[in-house]
Amino acid sequence: NMGHGEKRPDLAEATADPDAVELEEEREPQAAAAAGEPLFRWAHPSFALSTVSLREQMLYQVIHRWNFVTPPGVCCVYHAGVQAMRETTEKLWHTNCNSSFMPFGDWQCPGCGALGYDVESDATSESSTRWCPVCFNSFGSEAARGPSAVPD
Repeated sequence: NMGHGEKRPDLAEATADPDAVELEEEREPQAAAAAGEPLFRWAHPSFALSTVSLREQMLYQVIHRWNFVTPPGVCCVYHAGVQAMRETTEKLWHTNCNSSFMPFGDWQCPGCGALGYDVESDATSESSTRWCPVCFNSFGSEAARGPSAVPD
């Protein structure tokens, strides 16, 4: 959350290194370091961080589900889709903070690392098989990474 009077960094500043892991400062780095506390926190600390490759794959899937303008002069439909996504994320960046937002988090796919959630039918089903909607991997619930699988 951004406190009153705090300036949100420019989106370009915040995403200058696309291969860097996006971590959020928990508090002033000097104070945290002096207290021996970590400088960053994960959005969902119970699971491994999503890789750049996974995020790219998921965004690619999103672009496939949109119909968007292909402006004159753009090199290809794919990059027109990437531009539509960029415009959309820029707009989202400038919306108000959402303190109740939380990534899904009932399980993490052992294949690709995407986070997932159990739906009503999964929770009441006799079968303990889950499937990942990202990589279509099927696995038993015991194989899904969860809070107990993350090392301290």
